Amino acid sequence: RDFKGSPVSLIGSVDCTNKESEQLCARFDVQGYPFFMWGRDGNLQIHEEGGNSYHQMKTWADENLGGSCGPGEQLPYCSDADKKSYQAY
Repeated sequence: RDFKGSPVSLIGSVDCTNKESEQLCARFDVQGYPFFMWGRDGNLQIHEEGGNSYHQMKTWADENLGGSCGPGEQLPYCSDADKKSYQAY
């Protein structure tokens, strides 16, 4: 619920003990639980620092994962030059 409605964050869960999830879990080489991945621009990385409780992972995300530049609600994350480019539209 901390990220509900967020334009920049997605939190999901997958049950890797479920037969239907085997292919997804194998694709990301899930070895244990909880398993936390993060990424930008399609480049996913495994979270390996800061602990694995929800509170520890959220604290790490709050400290390390800001929003990314883009139009609309993402505009505050842009450089001044990028803001001007988006505002021109």
